[in-house]
Order: sequence, then structure tokens, then C-alpha cells
Amino acid sequence: HHISVDHVLDVKEITSIVEASEKTGVIYVGGGVPKNFIQQTEIVASLFGSETAGHEYAIQYTTDSPQFGGLSGCTFDEAVSWGKISTSAKQVQVCADATICLPLVSHALFEKTKDTIEQRKHLSFDISGEVLEIE
Repeated sequence: HHISVDHVLDVKEITSIVEASEKTGVIYVGGGVPKNFIQQTEIVASLFGSETAGHEYAIQYTTDSPQFGGLSGCTFDEAVSWGKISTSAKQVQVCADATICLPLVSHALFEKTKDTIEQRKHLSFDISGEVLEIE
């Protein structure tokens, strides 16, 4: 089987999702390339001529610090200055090891929202074509 990864198409597709959404938010576990990939959607949308307000909420779990200059540790101020995150966004930055805190947070959220989750519609992906649907 032949596998082809088209990075440009990936960026275009995820930017299209942002453009079609009323609100967006981000949850970063660590940083680096995955963090940059989701942050660039707001910038790319503006290059395509779309006006986006920036992500409306942002959560990051990281062990990195801003003083080293890497994207993994940079604060949300950097993202706000570029329009990646809205100036009015709700933000939480957790300086902790994700392997410790994420299971605790996930379990707490599940317990608190169990009834809502059971009633929520689910995303459906059709990888044979180009379809993203909400059932």
C-alpha cells in the first residue's frame, strides 16, 4: 500500500475547518510542531482572505519555560500578539508533566460531564473520501 502525506493539503483542510467554525479553541500537550500546526491555522486563514478572531480558549500542559525561547514554553502572549489566540480568550497554562496531570484532569472532566458526553453528537470521519461530519 502506498501512503502519501500531503502537508500542504493538511494545512488547507484544518484551516478550512477553522474558517467554517463559529469558535475554536486549542489544547496543547507539550508544544513544538503540533503546537505550531494548530496555531498557524489562524494566520493561514488570513492569508486566504478570511477574517478569524483567534482561538477563543487555550490550554497548555508543558514542562518547558519561556526563557529558553522555544515554542513549547512560550506564553500565550506570543500567540495573542500574532492573532493566533483571541485577546479575550480564556487561557490556562499548566507547568507540569502531562503524563501526570492529564490523566487526572481527563478523569475529573469525565466525571463532571458524564451525562453531557453521553448526549453529545459525535464526529465521524470518512477516510475514503474528503468528509468530516457530525452525526
